[in-house]
Amino acid sequence: MIIEVNYMDITKYEVLLKVVDRGGLSQSAEDLGYTRSALSKMIASMEKEIGFPLVKRTRKGIVLNEEGERVVPLIRELLKVNTILEEEYLMIRGMSQGKLRIGSFPTMAYLLMPDILKGFNEIHPGIQIEVVEEHSLHQLETWLKQGIIDVALFSRESYHEFDWIPFMEEPYVALIPKACTLAEKEVISVEEMFDHKLILFKTQEGYDQDMMKFQEITAGTKEADYNTNSIYLVQKMVAYDNCVSIIPLSVAEDTAKWFPVEFRKLNTEVKRTIGFAVKHKENVSLTLREFLRYVKKARQMYIGK
Repeated sequence: MIIEVNYMDITKYEVLLKVVDRGGLSQSAEDLGYTRSALSKMIASMEKEIGFPLVKRTRKGIVLNEEGERVVPLIRELLKVNTILEEEYLMIRGMSQGKLRIGSFPTMAYLLMPDILKGFNEIHPGIQIEVVEEHSLHQLETWLKQGIIDVALFSRESYHEFDWIPFMEEPYVALIPKACTLAEKEVISVEEMFDHKLILFKTQEGYDQDMMKFQEITAGTKEADYNTNSIYLVQKMVAYDNCVSIIPLSVAEDTAKWFPVEFRKLNTEVKRTIGFAVKHKENVSLTLREFLRYVKKARQMYIGK
């Protein structure tokens, strides 16, 4: 029995991944500049060529079926290799083009990415960059492992096995209203923070390892009055509802520029390390390699500020 293999064009693979990552045709069509029917036909054509379906339609949108779950990781690897090959062609011809997808916590994207993107674009204006914001660390980790994003900007956790490019280290501080009695102190104890109306940052997955350290100080005898995954709510609650919070120094400094709040050192020092994570540094595209090289340069400039 002879099996004929048809090698479809890369575009169909890219369309499939976009639809799966987005979970539907409407947003994918808008992102790619196609009509919904065009995308649907491309996926149907690809499934016909390979001889079996890869996706199924559910109430939540378009998702991979069992066969798709087996095939899509290989498709992602194929597209990565294709990207590396295309970039090599471009470099040989003396051109600088490419695409890069960065996942990040919203606060880090807001505070760090503008200067990094501006500087990188001045050197490599032909490279297209997409920044995807996500509150969930687990989601960012999953996207990075699956190749949905090329690099992730987040705080390092002890269990991480990603290749890591550190960018900055900073302590957590007490964020308090200007009129708060705690403002009279230069250093505030963690226990005192829990004695006030405390709001802490917490995702749907729970507290991260840094927040857990503050919880351990009280031996679990005290809890925050409010928990949220929105830094904007933290800022407003501290500024206008007499709450207090424990947040990273860079976020506190920015908050103090726009709201009637102050920040103080804590009697217990807990730091977080911010950086860029990649799946494997030795197996990245030229575009990502250039970006990571620039990040290392930008880090020195950031430290020197």
